[in-house]
Amino acid sequence: MFCDACGVSVRPDQRFCGSCGKSFSDVPGGAAPRSPYSEGRVARHIQLVGILTMAGSIIGLVWGLSMLRLGHAPFVYSLGHWPHPFRVFSLPHAFGTWVFTCAVAGLIAGWGLMQRLPWARPAALLMNTLAMVYVPFGTLLGLYTLWVLLPREAEQEYRRMTQ
Repeated sequence: MFCDACGVSVRPDQRFCGSCGKSFSDVPGGAAPRSPYSEGRVARHIQLVGILTMAGSIIGLVWGLSMLRLGHAPFVYSLGHWPHPFRVFSLPHAFGTWVFTCAVAGLIAGWGLMQRLPWARPAALLMNTLAMVYVPFGTLLGLYTLWVLLPREAEQEYRRMTQ
């Protein structure tokens, strides 16, 4: 069972949540209330999807920043008798910008999932689907996210969780 206020797992005989302190004393027997989403797949896996999304995004931030740094290296070339060297479009810089931007969006999506915000489900689906190109971690994370959040039942369950 899970606390309907913060989503932390609780034992049936608990009188209050150890994480947020919500009281369950109004429920007969002092058991934790059974919310409609307490036993669903999304409720069981949403915390892990959020944590993994944020972990992957932190890796992406480091990778993106290193690519941005590499993109600022002096890529200068001279064409024949051209008197001044010129800067050529830097592919590492463009790639680093893309990875960094996606990582920031992934961090926001992971945080939103952990907070059970309504916009976080589609954001996490998008960001983790885009991350599938980063083999193997991104691929596994993307498949796991699709399995947890994509089915129609998952959408309905997540909607109930956000209310």
